[in-house]
Amino acid sequence: MLLAEETGRSPRSFEILRARGEKPRCPGFEFSLSHTDGAAAAMVSENAVGVDIEKIRTPRLRVAGRFFPPDELEYMRERPAPRFWKLWTRREAIFKQGGSGKILNSCQINGYALSLCGSLCEP
Repeated sequence: MLLAEETGRSPRSFEILRARGEKPRCPGFEFSLSHTDGAAAAMVSENAVGVDIEKIRTPRLRVAGRFFPPDELEYMRERPAPRFWKLWTRREAIFKQGGSGKILNSCQINGYALSLCGSLCEP
């Protein structure tokens, strides 16, 4: 529906391909999807993109200890829940984008952490 809205084409004119073990793709476009309890996010582009959304809840401190470098652990110390999810969604968006693209936006909206990542966009 997003592609149809952006291009003016019929939604049925797009073919979504999904190879085993790979993310879905649509020839000529890149997209990323994410959902969590009560919210969803989608991002569509001609370039590689990634999006992640998570409900802010009790942080996974063991996960943080395994994946976050010391400076991010220190950043989390003062406000663990919102900061954990901000950092986590950044990682997920970059992973979904398929590289180390720039974070376009990382914010908190009504109890959710949202991060968008794209390779050819300015932060």
